[in-house]
Amino acid sequence: MRICHVITGLPVGGAQTVLYQQVRHQISLGWTVAVCSLTETGEMGERIRALGIEVISLNLNRRWPDPTAIFVLRRWFKRLSPDVAQTWLYHGDLFGGIAARLAGVPRVFWNIRQTDLDPAGSRRSTILTARICAMLSRWVPEKIICCATAAKELHAHIGYDDKRMVVIGNGVDPERFRPDSAAAEKFRAEIHVAPDTRLVGLVARHHPQKDHTSFLDAARAIQDSMPDIVFVMCGENIVKENQELSEKVACLPRPQNVVMLGIRSDLPSIYNALDLCVSSSSFGEGFSNIIIEAMACGTPCVVTDVGDSHGIVGETGWRIAARNPKALGDAILDALNLSQQELQARGSAARERVLSHFTEERVCAAYDDLYLNS
Repeated sequence: MRICHVITGLPVGGAQTVLYQQVRHQISLGWTVAVCSLTETGEMGERIRALGIEVISLNLNRRWPDPTAIFVLRRWFKRLSPDVAQTWLYHGDLFGGIAARLAGVPRVFWNIRQTDLDPAGSRRSTILTARICAMLSRWVPEKIICCATAAKELHAHIGYDDKRMVVIGNGVDPERFRPDSAAAEKFRAEIHVAPDTRLVGLVARHHPQKDHTSFLDAARAIQDSMPDIVFVMCGENIVKENQELSEKVACLPRPQNVVMLGIRSDLPSIYNALDLCVSSSSFGEGFSNIIIEAMACGTPCVVTDVGDSHGIVGETGWRIAARNPKALGDAILDALNLSQQELQARGSAARERVLSHFTEERVCAAYDDLYLNS
């Protein structure tokens, strides 16, 4: 099979991680694979290229991409003559889907990752593109893959063809993300934290969707009652040079107990070192990779009720309303007030839940079945 993927951009992110998993799996099957980013190549683009896969970037303006790029994409599809075009994210779906149809690609699949189009948190261009896609959804894609049930429900509500939508969540490699006490010890030593110090972490890029403000407001309240807790944050632009974030940290009672690490490639070590992983997203989250990665490492999670997060953690974690720092702080304290044995039992149950429902192998098989048997 020949398959071409089109995605809006290739920074480190949830959709990009799933794309990476898919192309790695597809080349293992002997399929011919190529990837186009409408904007930058990014770190994930370089990782995909390192697999020996063709990656091109059109370097379009992210806010208002030039629609004539559709004809550049059409030529790309014509050159490669794929059996399948798989597009990702709204602009990728719109541009890639139209170009694939103009090029005569026989099968086109869209991929939706978002569960919220609130104007307060979404760009006007994003909302406009989603609504244009809704109008085209009965003609361009054969199937529309949604990463979460919440994503399917939202897009059906705004006019997407619900008969074409299927839900395929995300998956994780349980061999890479697994309990590892040695890795945990090494990471704690790196940040100069004792083995018995409680660590609470947020792994997310700096973006309003991830709501670092609520996380740090919760940390403020927690530091009053548990002053020795250390809060770890990592992700794109989670650095001291980020003035907005640093000013918020500086206002905490104990700013020295907040560690900002930027982008890290050793996430399994970080998850293993944490006592608790937090997803504080305030909107738009579909199916968070961060949650299943932490769970696979045996780390329980506190999540906001956004997207499918509650359905992912089930009874192994804690769910609270979004944009509620007090509730977030209370849930973190409830978790840390458990005994070490009780918290570890939650973590073990979390890993078992991932092994049963959220492995990379299961997700790749679901995509294969869609391409080959639908």
